[in-house]
Amino acid sequence: MPCYTSKLPVGRYSEMMGDHGTKVTICGRLGKHCADCGDVGHNLCDYPVGARGRTCDRPICNDHSHQVGPNMHYCETHFRMWQKTAERQGVLPLDL
Repeated sequence: MPCYTSKLPVGRYSEMMGDHGTKVTICGRLGKHCADCGDVGHNLCDYPVGARGRTCDRPICNDHSHQVGPNMHYCETHFRMWQKTAERQGVLPLDL
């Protein structure tokens, strides 16, 4: 059974215990691991690569994904590339 390393979510329990960002281990079949850490890769990088509408598809957790549009997430590497291109072209950041 695969296990994942995740941070304790900030909420009522973590505020009471003072545990902000405490790592926990979760075991079960929850999907692919994040490519940047051991958490559950909730998202896949949607950055276009190659031909025929292919995307990066790197599994990324919520902490390592960057939302650039509705249901569109980029990994850290592709987000930086996208930012540089957007800055050069004068594209305003999206308010999501």
